[in-house]
Amino acid sequence: MLPQHASKQKEVISPIEFILLALSFIAVLIFLFPKQNLEEQVLDETSNYDLTAIYLQNFIKLKPKDTHLLFAMSQTLYDKQHPELSKQLLKVLENNPDESIKIKATLQHLQQNNLEMAENITKERKEQIRKENNDLLAFVAQKPIQDAKNNEVLYASALALKQKRLALMFNVNLLKDTTHPKYLYWLKNAHYLAQELQEKQLDQNLLKHLILEDKKQEDVWLGILLTELAPDEDIQLLAQELHLSDAATAKLYTLKNQSMKAAHIYQDLLEKAPSLEEKKVWINKIITIFQANNQTLQAASLVKRYEDLFLHDQTMTKRFLKLYFAANRANYAKELSLKILHNRRQK
Repeated sequence: MLPQHASKQKEVISPIEFILLALSFIAVLIFLFPKQNLEEQVLDETSNYDLTAIYLQNFIKLKPKDTHLLFAMSQTLYDKQHPELSKQLLKVLENNPDESIKIKATLQHLQQNNLEMAENITKERKEQIRKENNDLLAFVAQKPIQDAKNNEVLYASALALKQKRLALMFNVNLLKDTTHPKYLYWLKNAHYLAQELQEKQLDQNLLKHLILEDKKQEDVWLGILLTELAPDEDIQLLAQELHLSDAATAKLYTLKNQSMKAAHIYQDLLEKAPSLEEKKVWINKIITIFQANNQTLQAASLVKRYEDLFLHDQTMTKRFLKLYFAANRANYAKELSLKILHNRRQK
């Protein structure tokens, strides 16, 4: 039987012995799980992810520059329902001295947080994520982010936190690529944000781009733009800048309460119109403008030149007759009535 003090001596391990033991364990771990095997372990979907994380912790210490593996591991862990472990790895990467690694990790962290916010989680967890995202955004907002996908993540994160000015900044970044399939969508979003935040100069520029890009709603954007322009804005210069058609320019004058200038443009369009249907559109607009400005006599004189083209159109001839009587041109009305009767007899 051993003495009692001898038993105690066997239980005591000195600090040097402990370090040597730890180093031996790591050495065995590296031998059993070299880099290539470890990468396969991390990326293999059937792996034991909790165990892989332990292996990876040792790998990080020995191969701190192999960050691609950490990003892959983080994403795989998240996909396999291990979000907390995934974010732990991202936090390691967020402390990397390489600025590009920090930014990439921050963006991936934000993306995972946004996805988690969409799930059925507790209020406490939501508040925790909001605080995390605030800190992450404060860092990345100072960095030049060019990639559209990353700017989308940042836009969504800022908007979720009701940081609308920050969201607008990321939204404007998304407009750099005018060929992007979602360009018009982001252009509209930027306009709504700029309008809400009363960023008038920016909003005017955005509206001008919307007028150029969204011809289906050209009238809508023109109308909004006019409410933001100065009263003395030069419409002709604006029309040239926006490459507006003559018809759109005339509409712009009408919206700006300069309808007589619009009427002059419509008269040019009436003369040049190749089809009768187009002529009908323009002459009706001219009549409406002249009547609104108490210029019925001028309207009657114009209509007299074109009435023969519309003898077959009952709606148009009725309007012409009413106009002639309003302009006190009964002789015009009589002549037109005779033409209509003659036209009917020929049929």
